[in-house]
Amino acid sequence: MMRNMVAQQGKNLVEVITERVKTLESALQDGESLVVFCDAGQEQIRVEGFEFPNWHLAIVSGTDAQDNKSYRIENVQDIKLTCKVVKGVEKKPIGFILPKEPEKTK
Repeated sequence: MMRNMVAQQGKNLVEVITERVKTLESALQDGESLVVFCDAGQEQIRVEGFEFPNWHLAIVSGTDAQDNKSYRIENVQDIKLTCKVVKGVEKKPIGFILPKEPEKTK
């Protein structure tokens, strides 16, 4: 029971992150881009994609300030994101890989 509740809470957070980023991307005007940063301790990652292997774990991929490929593996509830609409930056859609729902048996 507790396990299901934790999974549902994680699923809700994943859905909020996914929908918010997609909503912000769809509202962009010409010349605007959405830039998402993940706070990673003393570093910041410019997010290129999110992978959620399950409902409570996130792998955030992107680049750091020196343009190195970077990954942050974190519990979903601990992710800290900053979303900015900016002008004059190349538009790059943010990718999402969501957990697969287990097939329900009859």
